[in-house]
Amino acid sequence: MSADENAAPKEFTPQPWQSLTTLVVFLVLMVVVYFIMHFYIPGSIDSKLSDGDKAVVSLILNDTSKIADAVRVHDALMYIVNSVRPADSVTAANFFNKYSSLKSSELLSAMPSIRISTWNYFWLNTDTKYLEVVFWAIFGVIASLLYFISEAMRNKNFKEEEMPVYLAKIYYAPLIALVIVFSYNLLTGNVNYDNSSLELLVISFILGFFSGRAIELLNKIKDVILPGKITAEEEAAGKIVIAGKVQLPAGAKEITPEKVKVTLVRADGKGKSVETETDREGNYIFKNIAAGAYKIKAETSSKEGKYSALIPEKQLAEGKRVDIDLLSLIKEKHEENPQ
Repeated sequence: MSADENAAPKEFTPQPWQSLTTLVVFLVLMVVVYFIMHFYIPGSIDSKLSDGDKAVVSLILNDTSKIADAVRVHDALMYIVNSVRPADSVTAANFFNKYSSLKSSELLSAMPSIRISTWNYFWLNTDTKYLEVVFWAIFGVIASLLYFISEAMRNKNFKEEEMPVYLAKIYYAPLIALVIVFSYNLLTGNVNYDNSSLELLVISFILGFFSGRAIELLNKIKDVILPGKITAEEEAAGKIVIAGKVQLPAGAKEITPEKVKVTLVRADGKGKSVETETDREGNYIFKNIAAGAYKIKAETSSKEGKYSALIPEKQLAEGKRVDIDLLSLIKEKHEENPQ
């Protein structure tokens, strides 16, 4: 046998071009599957009335030449159906059944909330919209990988050992995107978005492209659902979690909870102070705090003046979660200079 035959086989290591080609092939396959599924499964979207349609419907409903109120409502509904064009006859019939019993004044009031399912290429108003989330999150991940690999090739710093980390994103990013879409309102308080519009596709793509940031959002969801939960590692290390809430004074119009700064300072004056901010509900949290005596101060300011609250000393024991009583802000009083 020759020396070459006796030599151990070389370990296969992916090269930048091989990784790039693999991603391109995978992307093409995903796009083909995406188009085939949309060809066989029709899409739809919840359409609103345009300003022009609302104006015409208002004229029809306010047309006093037609004495019968039911006639005006019927004509208005017919105009909406012919203008917006529901996805199918069943949708049109359901629309008529829902609004035909209303009076003209009631239909006028309901116009801003009227939604009609119309044909659309994308799946946006049924449960299949969550398939769109999965697809567009994967598209976002692949786009980010193509970008970063091409940049690494240009800068000649491609690291083949990092490929498994990158490829794993294709599998976990869609799941994270789904969780974040499901809990979007939990993350943003009272801020809502229309998850039956193209915004859903944009958000899904961004969550896939920036999958690292998506994981940070997932951590935020964890903190909302399980605020201040101390881990076994933190408890073993003797660390403390401090959680509390700030209460705004009654009648204060210029300040909001998320503008309040909470500071944790050692009572003996040693060490650095630790600062955090409150959320929309006024909740705050400190993690990985060593045992000892601390002062806790909350403060904010507005055109009306400064507001603050203070707990002069709180003894914190190791490996515990400490829930602080309400920090009730009060307006600071400034003494006038003597005349």
